[in-house]
Amino acid sequence: MKWPGIALLLSLLSAAPACGVAPLAKEPSATGVLHERHWQDENGRSVAIDDYRGSPFVVTEVFTSCEVRCPMTLEALRTMDRELQKRGVSASFVLVTLDPRTDTPERLRRWKATRDLPPSFHLLSGTEEGARALARYLAVNAAYDQGHIDHEVGIALFDASGHETRRYGGWSIDADDAANGARGFEVVQR
Repeated sequence: MKWPGIALLLSLLSAAPACGVAPLAKEPSATGVLHERHWQDENGRSVAIDDYRGSPFVVTEVFTSCEVRCPMTLEALRTMDRELQKRGVSASFVLVTLDPRTDTPERLRRWKATRDLPPSFHLLSGTEEGARALARYLAVNAAYDQGHIDHEVGIALFDASGHETRRYGGWSIDADDAANGARGFEVVQR
């Protein structure tokens, strides 16, 4: 099952470099971003992203004031969660804010409640440097302009051991492919 993307938004995303938004280089490994950087979850606890090992986990970036891409990303992640559960896979969803100045742990907690996100969704805030490093790792390509953040969508899937097994850009995620990635099958870049 594929989740439909929106062609117009995807074409806008691919046109970003032509609009003066320079693409950011992808970091070669997750070591610094996932293991060394410490974040605060929506309850104010200090965590590292790889603390979610032990079960498959999904990592992406969002921010609470986003009105287009982030709500669509949330819906794709909810669908992915339901489809993985149908296949017997319980995963954690780690959503890190692109806007740590605004998205404090308390704001993230309220946003999680208003969006009725399940307990398997974990919202993290950290430093601007950490958010940008994660954006480079996920190939999110965010452009910050006068309080607005224009960004692409990058989603990484990790198996229970913390090894990245899948990478998705946009909202086209095949549920069977994600279930295989959650179980730690071969690495496929999308």
